[in-house]
Amino acid sequence: MTWRLLVLAVIGAAAPQSSVSGWSSAKGVDSRELRFTDKSGEHVVRFVLSAEKKQKGEGDSMMRSRELTVTHLVGKKELWRARDFVQQCEFDLSLEVLEGSIRLTDLDDDGEPEVSFLYKLGCRSDVSPLTVKLLLYEGATKYALRGESRERVGEHELAGGDFKIDPAFEQAPRPFVEFAKAQWKSLVVEAAGSP
Repeated sequence: MTWRLLVLAVIGAAAPQSSVSGWSSAKGVDSRELRFTDKSGEHVVRFVLSAEKKQKGEGDSMMRSRELTVTHLVGKKELWRARDFVQQCEFDLSLEVLEGSIRLTDLDDDGEPEVSFLYKLGCRSDVSPLTVKLLLYEGATKYALRGESRERVGEHELAGGDFKIDPAFEQAPRPFVEFAKAQWKSLVVEAAGSP
């Protein structure tokens, strides 16, 4: 399996210095880490894609499952954990963090950085859109956009790319939802190209 290198962007004057590792593989498990230090200590945000699990389905079919777990640690204390998965997939299993989506920001300039990323997942036997989620965390508070990937379904036709805004964004500083929408437009819609 080939993994694309993710690019970390640091936005906002108050965002701390950070580093992100490349994907590493051990026993079929792929992982990478975002590291930064701020007033609350040393942070590690660990992205782990489990090894693909296979089991025999009905007839000659092979059912596959895979899981993504993202854990944010401050020192040894867990701040938050996000987990998603595709289970019992008989067709093409997709589960990946989108290239260029891991971001460390301080959009509201309050000294508390935000961590955000997008990933897509699904099980399909055609070119229909996959599920896409953008998660943005400030501290342990989660905000999300949920929708579909934009896919080419014909020579001059694209489908998908829409999203719904999580109600939590109504309580968030205005720059959060603006940033999330811009990320979606860039990494989901524009990345698919034009019809």
